[in-house]
Amino acid sequence: MLLALLRRKLKLNLPADGRTLLKTPTKVGFEIQSALGGQYWYRGIENALQTYFQDVVPQVNTFSMQVFLDGLPLFKSSARQLWPILIKVEELPEAAMMLVGLFCGHSKPDNVEGYLRPLVLEINDLQRRGLQFGDKTVQLKLRMIVADSPARCFAKVVDAELRTDAEFRSRADKEHHKSWRSLLEELEGFDMVVANIGDGDGGNGSSSNRDLRKEHHGWLGCDSSHFNQYSSETRTQQEHRE
Repeated sequence: MLLALLRRKLKLNLPADGRTLLKTPTKVGFEIQSALGGQYWYRGIENALQTYFQDVVPQVNTFSMQVFLDGLPLFKSSARQLWPILIKVEELPEAAMMLVGLFCGHSKPDNVEGYLRPLVLEINDLQRRGLQFGDKTVQLKLRMIVADSPARCFAKVVDAELRTDAEFRSRADKEHHKSWRSLLEELEGFDMVVANIGDGDGGNGSSSNRDLRKEHHGWLGCDSSHFNQYSSETRTQQEHRE
């Protein structure tokens, strides 16, 4: 299932049979691992952006990045679900969302640390050194993480929301937190409250974030009956991007 989705959506030169993939050497970023109670593939932010700019040099000096986390059921008749990690660069308004990681299983990843660790390590690394495109270095800044309430609580390892970053990190409400810390706390310069937003209905989430979440669902080609439908205009724009 995961291999077929990657071949169809990212046009990767991967075999149709997973057994063939396991018998052949693979480049870093193309490996699908049996982990976290399902299958997990991490492509990476740098790989995604280098692929997008493979023939040109970015005109901007900074990428302001949004990260999208969500759990999506594939079919009504199956418990199988996807947990993609997608990014959107605000300085690239015409660019579609880019997939940097994907988990597929019959439930959410059974280890949130294993799911987030590659992402957190790479974001911290790229925020320190930037991305190199020829002779040009482009800085990366994590602007926000967009997720609905269940995905946000899963990633933050909490049962509800707190008001401030300081309260979150000091464990002001002991019952609010679980026994282990969220890896998101290791993100450098990241506010655990302000920079975590939902899909929005009058809170921090804006209409643009709701539109991006629709694109998120449409990109994956999931059973559309679970989600808001694309408008004809949005679908046309997406077809032009592809």
